[in-house]
Amino acid sequence: MPLRARAASLFVLLALAAPAKADGPLEFGAAIGTSWYDHTNVPNSYSGKLFRPWVRYEGPAGNWDIRGFAQERLQFYTGRTADSALGGTSRQWNEHIEGTALRTWAEGQDLSFGGRFVHSHDAYDPGLGIALPHGNVFTWSGDAGSHFDLYEAALRARGKDYKADPRLVDARSFGWTARIVPVRRPHDSAFAGITGSQLNVDEAVELITLRPGAGYRRRLDPLLTAEIEAGAALARFADGTDQALPMLALGLMRDPNRGSALGFELRARLEGDSLAAVYAEARYPIASGRMHLRLQSDAEAEGGYYSTANRTTEFTWGALDTLGRANILGIDGSYGITQPLRGDGPTTDLVRTTAYAIRRVQPWLDVRVAASYVHEYARSFRPPVRRVRLEAELDLLASGFASTAFRALTEDRP
Repeated sequence: MPLRARAASLFVLLALAAPAKADGPLEFGAAIGTSWYDHTNVPNSYSGKLFRPWVRYEGPAGNWDIRGFAQERLQFYTGRTADSALGGTSRQWNEHIEGTALRTWAEGQDLSFGGRFVHSHDAYDPGLGIALPHGNVFTWSGDAGSHFDLYEAALRARGKDYKADPRLVDARSFGWTARIVPVRRPHDSAFAGITGSQLNVDEAVELITLRPGAGYRRRLDPLLTAEIEAGAALARFADGTDQALPMLALGLMRDPNRGSALGFELRARLEGDSLAAVYAEARYPIASGRMHLRLQSDAEAEGGYYSTANRTTEFTWGALDTLGRANILGIDGSYGITQPLRGDGPTTDLVRTTAYAIRRVQPWLDVRVAASYVHEYARSFRPPVRRVRLEAELDLLASGFASTAFRALTEDRP
C-alpha cells in the first residue's frame, strides 16, 4: 500500500477516535511492543518493534446497529536475515478492517451487511487460511442477507490475493441463497429454495454448483431445533463435466443466546453416497471464562499452492479465563488440511496456536505477552516450515476502558 494511502488510513483512525466519550460506543487506543522470531527457513533469529493504533465502534447509527473495527500495524524488524524472511523489507504495514451493519423493521424483516479486509505479512494470523505466504497476502470477504416475511436471501464473496510470491495463485469464491418459507408456525416451519456457488482459481472458473431443495425445521424443545432438507446437487467442473446427485442436509442447533450452558450448531450435507460438507460449532462457559470449538469441511477456492478447486478441512479451538480480577489467560489454535477436490494430489497441513496472558495494570493500560507457533507441512511443494514468535505489548485504552478480552468475560450472559 502506498505511503500516502497508509497515512490516510491512520488519519481516518484518529478522526474516528477524536469525538469519543468515556461512556460512548466508540473505543480507541494504541499499542506498542516488541517481538522475537525464530524461523526454520532463516539461518538465525531476529526481532521486531511494533506500533498499532486501533479503533472500535459498537452501537447505533441512525436505524442501524453497527459493529466495526480497524487497525494499522506498523512493524520494524532487525537482524541480518530479517529482510529475506519477510518479503524483502524490514518495515511492514498490515491493515485489518471489519464490520457489520444490521437494520430490523419488525420480527422477520431485516437487512444485514458484513465485510472484512486483511492485508498481512503475518504468518500467525488465523485469517490467512491454509497457504502460508512468504510476503504480502490480501484476504477479503463480504456478505449481505435479508428476511422479509416469507422470503429469505443471502449473498457472499471471498477472495485471496498473493502479491509477493509468484508461486502462489489468487482465488475467489462466490455464493448465494434464495428461499421461501410458506409455512411458519411457533414450533415449526417448511421452506423451499436454491443455493448456488462458484469457485475461481487463477482467474479460471473451477466449479459451479446449484442445489435446489425443500426442507422442514422443527423446535424440539425451547433450546433445541432440528432441520432436514432434501433436493439435488448439480455441479459443473472446469473440464466441462456435469454431475447430478441427490442431496440430503441435516442440522441440529442449540440456541447459544439462551441459557448459560452449552450452545452448538451441527450441520452435514450428503451428496450421493458421499459426505460433501460438515459444519460443527460449540461454545461452553468455563468458570468465569468460555471455550469454543469449530470444525468445518467443504469445497473451497484456497488458491496459494492449488491451481484448482480444493477441499479444506479446518478444526479451530480457543479458551480464555480470568485469574483473579485483573488477569486473563487464553489460548487459540487451528489445524487445517487442504487437498485437491477431485483426484489425488498433494496435501498441505498447517498448525497455528497462540497462548497469551493479559494484565490490567490501570483502567487505561493493558499488558499482553504471548507465544505463537506455526508449522506447515506442504507435501511436494517445499520442506516443512516451523515458526515461533514471542511478543510483549502495552495497549493504551481510551473511551470505555475495556479491551476485547476483558469485555468478553465481564459482559452479561443471556
